[in-house]
Amino acid sequence: MLGRMGTPRKIPLTLLPTPVCRGPRPHTPSEKTATVDFRAVRWQQFELQFSGDPRIQEPVMYALPTRLIEQLRQRAPNLLNAEDLKFETQLRELGGTGFCQGRAFASEVLDPFYTADLPVDLYGEFFPTIFRRGQFGMHDAIGGNKVKNERREVLRKSLLRQLAERHRGYAAWLVTNSAFRDEAARVQRTWEEWPQLSSHLPTLEALSKYPRLSAAGMSQVARLYQQAKQLLERWNLTGFDTWDLPVPVSPVFLTDDHIPKNALKSMGTSLFLPWSTPLGQEIQLEAVIEYHRGRHELAHLDQWLRPRDDQWGPVRSAKLMQLYVYLELAIKRRYGDRLRDQLGTVDKVFRSFWHEEEGRETEASVKADAEKRIRLELKKRLNAIGAPANA
Repeated sequence: MLGRMGTPRKIPLTLLPTPVCRGPRPHTPSEKTATVDFRAVRWQQFELQFSGDPRIQEPVMYALPTRLIEQLRQRAPNLLNAEDLKFETQLRELGGTGFCQGRAFASEVLDPFYTADLPVDLYGEFFPTIFRRGQFGMHDAIGGNKVKNERREVLRKSLLRQLAERHRGYAAWLVTNSAFRDEAARVQRTWEEWPQLSSHLPTLEALSKYPRLSAAGMSQVARLYQQAKQLLERWNLTGFDTWDLPVPVSPVFLTDDHIPKNALKSMGTSLFLPWSTPLGQEIQLEAVIEYHRGRHELAHLDQWLRPRDDQWGPVRSAKLMQLYVYLELAIKRRYGDRLRDQLGTVDKVFRSFWHEEEGRETEASVKADAEKRIRLELKKRLNAIGAPANA
């Protein structure tokens, strides 16, 4: 969102939160335990291959999915040459979702573990929770009941797909929401004034470990942590993968989430339903949730929870997020000078990418010009908040 501003300051290393791009803080040379930061090694391998390439100077580089790279190769031969395709392929293979501050990372918003082809080490300390969510393990299986297990597996995949769409859609709404961007930018500006924090991002898990202090006894660092925590709780986030990639809180559909339980209360509600209580058609789950929402001040989320235009539900909003990252933050940053006469071709590329992603049998099932309408909607939203799209 913003670059570094202000005069750098110093704070004790003991106060550092979780590092940027999801992972444990790299050990300092003075620490006795020898360890290898595999995600930093991935960056070193990539940097060695493309030394001198101006594209690697960006502090954050977002990778294109393998299937999108293939669609670009097939349908946009005049956009990327052979060297560009090699660059994009290696960026995906080594970086996963991308590189941030010299470390590879994986984003659950863009690359859910159960669908992505990324190495597990990229998911960092969140991998155990992600793995449980993405696997149908022995603890879930019903011994000997193959048919019932298969049905539950189909249901699990459906729930995870819908969850991923809602996460991605909500993230798209956030990054095109002026109120959220302004609040996040204020935290970012202050955060980056401290050099020890510049390579880290706030996460709810890390910030919740620090005790609440009275205003009189609060240091500048503690006050910054409190502001960051309030930002995350207000907008229902567990943290950021990058400053452009907020990570929404996940519903507990299948497993426990990797966020502190004492932070859940203000960010949602819990429902216990005995097996003996059928919901039926009379009891609407949304009505139950709405009842509990009414106990909190959530006016800032109204446009997402009650959109005026029902054409922009979770599925189409999820595509907005993909366009925002893959087109605005990746393709345009690296190849913007070539896009002037290529936008129609790029639309067809994303049309085929989404067709393949959703497993549709024919591309005729995709509404004509749907991808163009999504691109123009993203452009309109970015222009409205003062972050104009390039095309």
